Amino acid sequence: MSGLTEFLVTNIQEVFFFYGLSFFVMGLAVFLEVGHSSQLDFAKALRPLAGFGLVHGSHEWFEMFLLYHPEIANNPENTWIATLRVVLLGVSFLFLVAFGARLISGEENQRMRLVMELVITALWVIGLVWVVETQPAWRERMVAADVYTRYALAIPGAALTVWGLLLQRRRFLESGMGGFGNDVALAALAFGMY
Repeated sequence: MSGLTEFLVTNIQEVFFFYGLSFFVMGLAVFLEVGHSSQLDFAKALRPLAGFGLVHGSHEWFEMFLLYHPEIANNPENTWIATLRVVLLGVSFLFLVAFGARLISGEENQRMRLVMELVITALWVIGLVWVVETQPAWRERMVAADVYTRYALAIPGAALTVWGLLLQRRRFLESGMGGFGNDVALAALAFGMY
């Protein structure tokens, strides 16, 4: 193991704390600004981004708590814990999907947004049931559900968000708001790396 990897593995609880903190603070900051923001489509789309930050940060803190209490996390009788982990993770990424879909569709095309959100949600639920049912043991089901949720929701959510932010960037540039356009491009880069 490299030095950085070894450091991160050794301090994984602290990593979860700061990772969760960064998302939670982002969500809280966006949530507090939503009521004060303009009537632009971009400002109206911020509510799901706040939801993503708050729920995803809470999920990471829940994971941190379970690392401190493995007797709770690794008990097969606590199926509600495994279910809660996946539900929190899924809901957080569904907020990210909703944010990207709203940026892409704008306020005028709500049907397109709803179709994107419903298709991605349906594929996740159907795939999740299949993935969980094909695993032989409880531990494998838990891991498979977590991994599948990340692939089925986080990747499409981040991709939709990048696409939507790039569309917003173009709108900002066309409106003569180049500073906002550059900020949105940086946000798109960050979500692309995510």
